[in-house]
Amino acid sequence: NLVLDRENNLWVGTKEGIRKYNREYDSFTRLPDKSIMKSFDAKFVKTFTFDKTGQLFVAYNQIVYTYNKTEGQFDQVVKVDQGDISALIFDDQNNLWIGNLSDGGLFCFEQKTRKLIPFRHDPLNSQSISINEIKNLGITGQTLWMGTLGKGIDAYDLTTKTFKHFPFSKNLENYINSIFIGKN
Repeated sequence: NLVLDRENNLWVGTKEGIRKYNREYDSFTRLPDKSIMKSFDAKFVKTFTFDKTGQLFVAYNQIVYTYNKTEGQFDQVVKVDQGDISALIFDDQNNLWIGNLSDGGLFCFEQKTRKLIPFRHDPLNSQSISINEIKNLGITGQTLWMGTLGKGIDAYDLTTKTFKHFPFSKNLENYINSIFIGKN
C-alpha cells in the first residue's frame, strides 16, 4: 500500500510495518511508537489511510488504529467482529468505510457518534451487498465503489443508501484486485 498524505509525504505499508519516506535522508523511517504495536514492526500492514484532518488510520487484522502524535503511539479506534480488514476509505462526512475479507462484509464507522454500522450479504435481499468478500474500496462523489472477490463490483449510493451490483459475464472477471479513481 502506497499513500500520499496532505503534505505530499509518501507512506508505505510493508510486511515489517508502516514507514514514512524521509526526503532529507532519502530513506524510509518508522514512526516513534510507545504502544505495544511498535509501529506495527513485524506485522503485515495491508491497508491504511488518512482522514480529512490528516489523521493516520491503520488496519491490522480486525482492528483499526490511529496514530496519536502527542503521545507518540497508536491507539485502537474500532474493532470489527467479522473478517479481516482489507480496505479503508473516508467519505465526505469523514465516516470511515471498512472493507473486509474472510466473510467480513462492509462496515461504516461514524467518527462523530462512534457508531459501527455493518453491511452484510443477505441472500433474501437484492439490496444488500452482493458478497461478504470486499477486497478494495473507492469513492467518487456520493458513490462508494467496492471490488469484491467473486461478485464483481458493487456501488453504494451514500445519499439514497442503496446498492447496485455490476457482475461480469466471465467468472474470473468477478475477482476485483484493485479500484483506481482518477482526479477528473
